[in-house]
Amino acid sequence: KNFSLLYQSKGVNLAPCYDLLSTVVYSSGLKDKMAMKIGGEYQIRRIQKKHWERLAVQIGFKFPFVMQQIKKMVFDIQKQLPVIMQNIHSPSAIENKIKKVIEHQIAQVDEY
Repeated sequence: KNFSLLYQSKGVNLAPCYDLLSTVVYSSGLKDKMAMKIGGEYQIRRIQKKHWERLAVQIGFKFPFVMQQIKKMVFDIQKQLPVIMQNIHSPSAIENKIKKVIEHQIAQVDEY
């Protein structure tokens, strides 16, 4: 939900993500809905290439640029995933669920 753009002399980039919480892995009745939609879709597990294409149009950026930014984030997340998992202070079952959700979403983006 908290996405920002950094306007720098070298161009525009997405700012590092902050204030993130994954509620997807909890089964305590929490809604599986993002705070903001992506290309008209609120359900993270339903996001497809067409949603990123719609988002690009909605925000006035070309689709290849949007995908370049998404894939850069995916690369950074993959690189940092072991560190991220070490810093999660939850029961190991939750850690494993979070890791599986992250890996599933990465695989989805890799298919584009």
